[in-house]
Amino acid sequence: MKKTQWFPSKIKPVREGVYQRDFGTIGVRYAYWTGKYWGGFAVNYCHAVHNRRFRTGHPVALWRGLAEPPK
Repeated sequence: MKKTQWFPSKIKPVREGVYQRDFGTIGVRYAYWTGKYWGGFAVNYCHAVHNRRFRTGHPVALWRGLAEPPK
């Protein structure tokens, strides 16, 4: 799966959708960017879509984009 480079949390994604986020000790998880805030983190792409309405409490995680949804 193609991915972008990691970006710091102060840079926000341009498009809404699911991204990978690096939560440090928790590891890399998925989260949905609504265009205004990050949804709750999830262990997979589908759960990230489902958790999009729950704001995350971890705003400092790195993030990277996905070229396509995982299979």
